[in-house]
Amino acid sequence: RLYEISILVVGVFWQAQFEWYAHEKLARQAGIAEAALPMIKRGCEPEELIGVLQPDEVAVYKLSLEMVRTRRVSSETYAETAAALGGDDRKMADLCMSMGCYHAVSNVLNMFAVELPEGEALPFAEE
Repeated sequence: RLYEISILVVGVFWQAQFEWYAHEKLARQAGIAEAALPMIKRGCEPEELIGVLQPDEVAVYKLSLEMVRTRRVSSETYAETAAALGGDDRKMADLCMSMGCYHAVSNVLNMFAVELPEGEALPFAEE
């Protein structure tokens, strides 16, 4: 559930059509609130998701968004997210590695223009 949020943020960053297409479904299956999906897709501010997502999900969203926007994470955001994950450094490392992996996956999907199944609408507008 938490990794799916971070993967969606990375997918939005890369405007990775197939990434969003696949992981939007997985996020639903993991229990992410339906109302949050279009908000994440438009890159809303984390505060907008309070009450829509669970507190740990908001923390992961905030960290993920900060990372893709600034390529850094503030000490405050790191501490908030670590606390939301139970203070587990391994979970924080796993989150970081997962995001890094999906940056690479999104890059590959975009480079090779991986298409959606026939009849599926593109999640992101293309120029």
